[in-house]
Amino acid sequence: MKSVAFFCGFGSRPQLLISNEWDTMMKQQVSFVRFTGALATLGFVFACSIESAVAQIPASIQSVSSNLGDVSGFDRIADHLVSGAGLVGQTHSINPEGTMWLNTGTFAEPNDLEPEITFDLGSVQPLASMKVWNYNETLPNRPELLGRGVATGDILVAGEDLMFSSLIPNQSFDIAPGVEDVDFGQVIGLMGTDARYVKLDISANHGGDANFVGLSEVQFFAVPEPTGGLALLLGVGTVVCSFRHRQRARR
Repeated sequence: MKSVAFFCGFGSRPQLLISNEWDTMMKQQVSFVRFTGALATLGFVFACSIESAVAQIPASIQSVSSNLGDVSGFDRIADHLVSGAGLVGQTHSINPEGTMWLNTGTFAEPNDLEPEITFDLGSVQPLASMKVWNYNETLPNRPELLGRGVATGDILVAGEDLMFSSLIPNQSFDIAPGVEDVDFGQVIGLMGTDARYVKLDISANHGGDANFVGLSEVQFFAVPEPTGGLALLLGVGTVVCSFRHRQRARR
């Protein structure tokens, strides 16, 4: 069998390769490309698995400054914020009865001029984000209804000891659109903070009447835990590194 010589320009000096050496080198390069392609694909799969692993944290109401529903015939209490009432997919109803929270403001006694609400997540967890649907009540020619939504407030967190510290001061909240076919939930990053309790200390509404403040829904999401995709990705990375090491050893 005849051998054909090739000059190959890898590195700083040309190398003389016979045909079978050339074939071997090219096969190794093709194999490496296939490995790195597989690694990139697994990286994409891992990213998707991380996204799907983000889980909503069940929450309850630990405390609230006031509920309009407690002193009137209106059914607008804080428990509705964590029950999913009024949500259809990622949109929310414009009907506040049985689906939203509204404080008493100066509408009913006792007046509530320092509104706040605290959510209990059941245990200390690393928090990725919260999603807030603002107060979405609307009627024709009643712009003050949407104005009852929270405009600004401080977000505070605490562990099991209920000793709160400020996490995000003076957070702004988007006014609700007053429609039922738009996902107007506002995602607020919580930076992986470990907490069990999250308090919203409300400082202003969007210009609504009677010092009311209200919300439609609030959800919390944990930092995703590593999934099996991470172990698989690291394993393939180890194989690729070993493959490259063997290549260098043969040269």
